[in-house]
Amino acid sequence: MLTAKADPIDRVVGLEIGADDYLTKPFNPRELLARVRAVLRRSRGLAPASEPQRRYEFEGLTIDLDARLLTNAASEPVPLTSAEFECSRASC
Repeated sequence: MLTAKADPIDRVVGLEIGADDYLTKPFNPRELLARVRAVLRRSRGLAPASEPQRRYEFEGLTIDLDARLLTNAASEPVPLTSAEFECSRASC
């Protein structure tokens, strides 16, 4: 957060509402760059946002939408035609 408000309570509120850092004006451009780099270094270790789940389990069956595969409780493939698979993804 880059702001003209330098009061300590403003800093606390800014950080509490989600700012990763708080820098007041006037500022040194090199300090701003160093702070941005520090935030980027910290964020590199974070896992990317996960995609929605595309594998579902129910009543001893598992359907993997990416692999287009249905397996039973023994992990054996259950044959499905393309039409049957598409029907499992939407109302038929």
